[in-house]
Amino acid sequence: MILLGAISCVNPVNSDGFNSMSCTIDDASFEADIGVMVSFNDGLFTITGSGSQRQQCQLIVDECNKVGTYVISQESGEKNTARWSDGMDAKQDFYLTSEGKGVGLVVITSISSEEVTGTFSFDARNSEGDRVQVQNGVFTASLD
Repeated sequence: MILLGAISCVNPVNSDGFNSMSCTIDDASFEADIGVMVSFNDGLFTITGSGSQRQQCQLIVDECNKVGTYVISQESGEKNTARWSDGMDAKQDFYLTSEGKGVGLVVITSISSEEVTGTFSFDARNSEGDRVQVQNGVFTASLD
């Protein structure tokens, strides 16, 4: 199924598990308990989860129009990226997969005009070369 031009902004987790994102960051749990924002635009899929501890996880997958595995790696010529950030001020620390700083996978397990679900994992580095490991990532988002 191809999704074109749909854009949606979604709210925090509900009792059905929709609009959720969670993962493990270097053995610490993260849950997007503030909210999850999702957009689809001509095959470009972006999902950003924000947590109450001033942390954020973002995935960007290009040409995402079907169930499958998408590689996160600038080195392999992929346009897909991931980001982990900790803090929301001048001392904010960004960990990126772009510019050859890290690799990972996004697996879209279900996609429709109403909902997208998937899993993810990636390694990323900050500007000083410090690394984070993002594992056991899962997301579910309603596109209604």
